[in-house]
Amino acid sequence: LFITHGKAHLRWWGRAPKDVDGMPEWHGEAAIFGAAVAQADVLCAEFLPNGDVASGTAAGELLIWRNWRVLHVLPAQPRLAPGIQPELRVLALRPSGRELLTGGGGGVICEWELTGEVPLQVPSRTRRMHPAFEGERPPAIRSLDARPGSDIFVIGTSRCELWEVDSEPSMLVAGHVADLAAVDAHPRSPELFMTAAEGERAYLWDASERRLRGVTERLSGERIQCLAFQPPAGKVVALGTVDAAALHPDA
Repeated sequence: LFITHGKAHLRWWGRAPKDVDGMPEWHGEAAIFGAAVAQADVLCAEFLPNGDVASGTAAGELLIWRNWRVLHVLPAQPRLAPGIQPELRVLALRPSGRELLTGGGGGVICEWELTGEVPLQVPSRTRRMHPAFEGERPPAIRSLDARPGSDIFVIGTSRCELWEVDSEPSMLVAGHVADLAAVDAHPRSPELFMTAAEGERAYLWDASERRLRGVTERLSGERIQCLAFQPPAGKVVALGTVDAAALHPDA
């Protein structure tokens, strides 16, 4: 048995009693939203230990299905800032089978207890990812998985970052949000290099330590497409954008 989902549907599939020409035959039927909720785009789904199915919608709701009908509709995203999509994009069942993690728009991760008839959200365990820089929005959660035998879990974000989340979340991998359009090595420090990916900032990296060393100031509304350190000292870096060019101190 498996399920598929997407635009305004969730569909379950079971293997037919007889194979056709030695190949498995699968039969699918659409699950029924019913009167409890308007038909919505389903962004994620997870089988629960009791046989129910949990799914997340673009409207930020957690739907609980039983016998392929919506049984419960639960608001899964806390109040978010204006303009942030409340979508519930990822679900992850902890290995114990007693807790469910949910995440999506606004960088919010919620935890639910599954010990009762209805999943119960635990507000004290809600985590909020913070913006990388002042004046920016928190990253949306795009992927999530829990580590067996631990309260720690890892998430992937819309900024292409990988985070380990415990009492003090820490970034494991920093990334870019578009094609890597520009890269330049530092003229005096071979372990340093700078990159940009058609975004508003350029990033300084340390190859020897494999970490992010710094970022430039934000060029609001611009898209950086090229960059170069000024030789021979590399104390200034030139950034070229789609509409203009700017000089910035070395990050």
